Amino acid sequence: MLFHVKQQQLASVDLAGYRGDEWFQVTDAEEQVFGLGPDDMPAMAVLWDWFELMLGLVEPYEGCGLTEDLIRDVRKELDWLEELLREPVPTVSSELFTKFASYFGVTNRKAHAFYCKYEFWQVRRGIISFSDE
Repeated sequence: MLFHVKQQQLASVDLAGYRGDEWFQVTDAEEQVFGLGPDDMPAMAVLWDWFELMLGLVEPYEGCGLTEDLIRDVRKELDWLEELLREPVPTVSSELFTKFASYFGVTNRKAHAFYCKYEFWQVRRGIISFSDE
């Protein structure tokens, strides 16, 4: 329900701000490869933020739309997420993000496409590197 409300709030944003080469934006090439458009990005960016919040990778911030109580409640409801939080640093994967996104009604294809887009953005930025390069 909360994600649906957030989506409605985002419906009036200027989509021009979601075209570009930042993680929350989409380029022409990414649009073609991943099948995501600027109209997908506001909601997917919020969902990614919420995913990181739920995993405890970032702290709640003003305007994120989630309170500590709500985060705790969602973690309790998603028992697999509660289990994951027992790890010192939760392992982020496409499968986990897709599972999380499906809880909010996002299709598996769209969630996986966003995850791959985000991962390749990290490679381009040098956040992810490869030992053989």
